[in-house]
Amino acid sequence: MKLHRQAHVVYKTQYQLVWVTRYRWKILVLGLAEYFKKVLREVREFHPDWFIEEIGVDRDHVHLHM
Repeated sequence: MKLHRQAHVVYKTQYQLVWVTRYRWKILVLGLAEYFKKVLREVREFHPDWFIEEIGVDRDHVHLHM
């Protein structure tokens, strides 16, 4: 467990985001899932203070644990 420290505080904030395809259509095939993971990792270039713990892609939804 990684704790973040600042002047007078110690904290750990976690978020779990879930994106679902419209009508739960199973469109996230292997190639698209790998591309989606790559794009989410590239977002860190613009937001270096975000820590992405895990990315999970299923056929009809995506989990992002930050």
